[in-house]
Amino acid sequence: MTLEDFTESAMSRKTVSKAVMAVLRRAQAENRLTCGLLPAIKLLEMDPDSALFCIMPQSSQGNAALHIQTVLLQAFCYENDIHIIQVDSSEKLGDIVTGKDNGPRLDTSCVLVHQPWATDQPELSKWEQQLVGFCHKTLDEYPQPVIKLPAL
Repeated sequence: MTLEDFTESAMSRKTVSKAVMAVLRRAQAENRLTCGLLPAIKLLEMDPDSALFCIMPQSSQGNAALHIQTVLLQAFCYENDIHIIQVDSSEKLGDIVTGKDNGPRLDTSCVLVHQPWATDQPELSKWEQQLVGFCHKTLDEYPQPVIKLPAL
């Protein structure tokens, strides 16, 4: 099944993008985000079960060390059943997580969304459920689909 088949049958690309934004904003409000590659790696080393999504921008060319770390993090996520969502832009991801003009920018080389039970929420939200479904449907696709985030 291709991304086009999936999105035509279940969710449009726009809906997936909205779901990513809604999940990020809610997780931020509930203090369920870890931003940055190194903080994410440290958290996953201590408690991999606490992560629900690993949201990563498309890798850029030129930084081999960052690329290697990213690939290893993705492999770790696959091994530990953490859903990986690839987005089109680190800048757009930063705008969603930090706000366009709200002070210093957070490192958005990787953004972990923690499980809702980490904040006493026993169930996934509607948007989280939709993203989990999207991740399951596109798991075997290569290359993985890249979600285009809207510019804020």
